[in-house]
Amino acid sequence: MLAKECLSEFRLDCELRRLSKRTIKGYYNNNARCLTYLERQYGIYEMEEIKPPHLKSYFQELIGQGLSSSYG
Repeated sequence: MLAKECLSEFRLDCELRRLSKRTIKGYYNNNARCLTYLERQYGIYEMEEIKPPHLKSYFQELIGQGLSSSYG
């Protein structure tokens, strides 16, 4: 499944769980930022292609920018 499709499904799930619009926006933006990084850095577009080392690399990138890994 395409990662961007999963992101849309995730947003719908959050809405169905009646999370606040602000929470949904924050979750969506953080996940979208991660997926954009994975696309640019590794050419990953499918969820099945994402592996732990890819996510660790993303978290290292956030920390290198002075952000908490929980930001992403």
